[in-house]
Amino acid sequence: GADGTPALRHAWRTLLENSPHDSICGCSVDQTHIEMFPRYDRAEQLAQQVAKESIWHIAGRTSVPAPGGLAVFRPVANAAAVLRADVPGEWAGADRLLLPDGSSVDLSVVSLVEPETLVHQTGLTPWQAMRHLDFLREQRYDNHNIEAMDWELDGRHLKVTTTVGPDLTVVDEESVRHEVRQVAANGLPALGGIAFALLGHPHLGALAFAGGLATLGADTLATEIGTRYGGTPRHALTSRPLVRGESGGVTFAGLAASAGGALLAPSAFAACGAAPFTFVGPVAVAGVLAAYLDSALGATLQRKGRCGVCGAVVEGRDCHGARPAPLPGRLGLLDNDAVNLWTGVAGALLAAGIA
Repeated sequence: GADGTPALRHAWRTLLENSPHDSICGCSVDQTHIEMFPRYDRAEQLAQQVAKESIWHIAGRTSVPAPGGLAVFRPVANAAAVLRADVPGEWAGADRLLLPDGSSVDLSVVSLVEPETLVHQTGLTPWQAMRHLDFLREQRYDNHNIEAMDWELDGRHLKVTTTVGPDLTVVDEESVRHEVRQVAANGLPALGGIAFALLGHPHLGALAFAGGLATLGADTLATEIGTRYGGTPRHALTSRPLVRGESGGVTFAGLAASAGGALLAPSAFAACGAAPFTFVGPVAVAGVLAAYLDSALGATLQRKGRCGVCGAVVEGRDCHGARPAPLPGRLGLLDNDAVNLWTGVAGALLAAGIA
């Protein structure tokens, strides 16, 4: 299931913020202790959500006969307990609950609650319709997160049934930061071309913009096609075999896809009349060369380390909860995002120079 380690790590750090002796011993001013309560709340919410998602993952892979069942987590084995839970309305006439070992326990349905129904409203304004789409995209309704969503196509009508829950959604801060770095690394070279154009060099700006996009297209298609269909990758400089997915490897399928990806942006420019077709070839060549430079940097200088737990060569800063030992000759600051940024800049400059 989903990796709850980042959320638990954040919850633990939040909990540790309440551990200094001035806080935990109750010997400081009132404001210090007032600020402790929301930290405890955040840590508890994160831990509860990770526990719930873990149970959902396990329960979702369990075979349950009709008319359904209950998944119960008992941290203390064999301890007597009274279980209170919401059950389907079809269970109202049942008086026993069958356990996995074949035994049964008493079951009593205390009350029936009619489910709430969201009725379609006619005469929605365009703003209201867009607001509903925002609700679906944001995965939240008021202060609730969406737990499940079913889609049904009935002719020309799309029926959406949404189930909301009372719990907070876990946000992995590190994954958000990683996505922002990826977007910046891939987009900044092309934005540099726009800056050139705004500074009074529209021709160079267009070339640099197209070169940055050509590099992005070449690298993306080479990675996806080469990884899936290219077989065993080879070191970009020495041709020795590499592990599939490892940075610095190239395949014939990936190189062919790189050429196709590099043609996309300049061809679109020419097709729209923004540039002559004579500019397609040079810009595409710049994109392919910059994408190969990406592989060369990945094979020689990009950050890599060896995990002390599993022994694998990894590119991230963490593996099995420990920092990998850096490989000799590698630059710690030159991760995959940095390589994408500098090769994108190289593609933009090459396109402006060649064309």
